[in-house]
This record gives sequence, structure tokens and C-alpha cells, in this order.
Amino acid sequence: MNKKLLILGGSYNSLQILNTARKLGLEVGVADYYESSECKRWADRAYNVDIFDLDRLAEIVDTEQYSGVIAGYSDALLLPYYELCAKTGKACYGSRELFEVSKDKQRIKNLCKRYGVPVMKDYFLEHINEIKYPVVVKPVDSGGGKGVSICYNDKQLATAYSKAKDISATGRVIIEAYSRGKEITLFYYLHDGEAQLTAYGDRITSVPAGQKLPMPRGYLFPAAVERRVVDSFHNRFKLLLVNEGFREGMIYVQAFVENGKISLCELGYRLTPSFETFGIAAVSGFDPLVCMINYAVGNPIEIEVNQLRPYCGCFANLTLLLRPGEIASYEALDNIEQLEGVVKVLPAWERGHLVRESDVDTLAQVGLRVIISGTSSDDLIDKMQRISELASIRDVYGKEMILRDFDYNQLHKLDK
Repeated sequence: MNKKLLILGGSYNSLQILNTARKLGLEVGVADYYESSECKRWADRAYNVDIFDLDRLAEIVDTEQYSGVIAGYSDALLLPYYELCAKTGKACYGSRELFEVSKDKQRIKNLCKRYGVPVMKDYFLEHINEIKYPVVVKPVDSGGGKGVSICYNDKQLATAYSKAKDISATGRVIIEAYSRGKEITLFYYLHDGEAQLTAYGDRITSVPAGQKLPMPRGYLFPAAVERRVVDSFHNRFKLLLVNEGFREGMIYVQAFVENGKISLCELGYRLTPSFETFGIAAVSGFDPLVCMINYAVGNPIEIEVNQLRPYCGCFANLTLLLRPGEIASYEALDNIEQLEGVVKVLPAWERGHLVRESDVDTLAQVGLRVIISGTSSDDLIDKMQRISELASIRDVYGKEMILRDFDYNQLHKLDK
């Protein structure tokens, strides 16, 4: 009998877990409270059940004889995932404490300070006279850019603080220095308590016309950062992971490079919906998503450290943003998939999805990601430009939704 995997959360992104699990020969079920979704339509079994209804979920796992459970791409799924695994005796890659810490921006920064891992400077409202503008204000427990503001004076800070507090589930807010330095993302995989750096890349951002916040336009791997700078961060951060009990699973870090050091601003202890796992697999043969699935169902995991190529594996993540509107069609995707170096084409939403005005300046504005492999950063930049010109997402009136305000060719100069 084939092993069976239950996915918590049937978002469009979770299709990538489903498709990968199918390639591993697994039967796949999907559970959440949505009556229908693309992920549920493709699943072997679909269950309309709230992810917080642990008794019903445990009954499904036991009755249907699921071999394991996996969470999707959201922090909100982590604690229900942990509780369900504990209730049914299934493998869970993290502990309750570690999931709670990883979801809390202030707690993870405090933990980093204990190990000498550089972090972005904190400010506190009760010491407002000490604040040096500009600053970033955000909820401690929200992701995807929700509730984030950049402030340049006390008046803006007061408004942003109230906004972030309202969005935070715990009513807590973090204020930190705004960096104009290079932004990078680092990816780790842990197995049996060993932490391996799998990739690190430049996060390319710009502020779209009429918007307020820098938004992602793509990622280039490896980052144009001296190896000694990466190694300095890695050695301290790896010690933190091992000593604090992170033993299994994937971790990603968002950070800035300033004054010859990498300073952490956020961390995620889960799969990332920007899908760099496909790029890592393409350049190294090591697939973090496959490992996460295999761990969930009790299959063996083998990691050949020599195959990991964080310092030399060239790949990119092209990220295209949308204006508000209802998605009617994705066009030219088949042609893009045929281009040399294209690893994966990843629409962010189903057709019919409405991009709202409130999604502007958040990651919900992302409409398409394309993972690309290449021989150099220049090669990747050329491919990103070509694909950005070919891609098209139309609304119900036939109008283009992709923002055409970013020239990837400019990265040739910036990358030097």
C-alpha cells in the first residue's frame, strides 16, 4: 500500500507540495475549511475541516491511515500542524517552542543577540527621543508585508504603530532601523541536528510607482557578497540553531548587509512561498521540499554535503507584481517553460482571483514567479529581462495586470 500524506492548508501554493508528493509515489489528502480550491481538486482526498479542529483531523489521520502530515507555506499552520502530529504520533520537524519563537520577530532577534548574531537595531516607543529615522514598523507576528510601514518622523510613527498593533494577533509591534543596504536571503536545511547552508541570494527590490514600500522584483543566487562575510554570519547562526534544538526542516533568513556584516531582520521555520527550493534542487540535486515530505512520511533522508553549492550554484527567482484587478488569464506560460534555463513557472493565484487595493505593498501583489538556472549573474539577468517581457497576465477586461516599471537590464551594473 502506498504511503499517504495529509497537507494542512489547500492554498494555491500547496499545489507544489501535492505535485512533488505525487512524484514520490504518495497518495495525497488536503484539509482546510475552504469548500473548493485548485489544490483540493487535484488531491486524492479532500476534507472540509477547520485546521484548528484537531479532534476531527486526528480522526481523519487515524481512520484514513495517513503516514504523515505536512503544513503549507504559512506561519498560521505551524501550531495546528504541531498539535496534530503530537495527537496522532506523526513526525513533526519542530517543537511548539521553536515554532512560537520563529513566528515572533522580537523573540528571534533577542535569541540572536544571545549568540552574537547581528540583527537590525531595535527602537522602543517609550524611548522615542532615541529613535533615528527612517525606521520600519511592523507587527511582531505577521508576514507577507502586512502592517509594515516606513516612517520618517514622529507623526508617521504614531500612525504606523497603531496600524501594526491592530494587525498583530498579540497587539505587539517592532520598530527597527530602516536599512538602505543590500538585502539578502539565506536558506538552511537541518537534519539530525546538523545545519547546512543551502543557498544565499540578493533580494532585488524597488518601490513601484505610486506605492510606498520596496517590493521584490527577483532574487539572484549566489549573492554578490564576500564569502568571509557570509561565513562570519553562518558560523554564529549555525551555533544558535544547533544549541537551541533546531534539528529538522527548512529555515530561511531575511537580512541586510551593512558595514561588512550580515544583520538579520526576520526568520521563517517553514517552506517559503517564493519557492527557492526548486532553484536549490536544480543547481545542486538537493531538494529541501522532497526532504520535508520524506521526513513527514517516515522515508529516509540522505544529504550529501558535497553536493550542496551555496557559494557557486547560479539561479534566479523572477518575481512579477500585479496591479489590482481580477485575474482572467495567464498568457505565454507555455512558451516561457520552453526557454533554456527555465526550471519552474509558478503562477501565484488561480484564475478568478481578485487582487485588491489592500494587497498593494504586500506580497499578495505578487502574480508570477519563474525559477531560472544559468551560468552567471549576467546570464540570469538577461533571462529575467526576456521572461518579464514575454509574460502576460490579463484581467477580465483584457488589460495587462503585470507592472511594467522595472528594467532588469539595470542589474548588470548593480551586480558588479
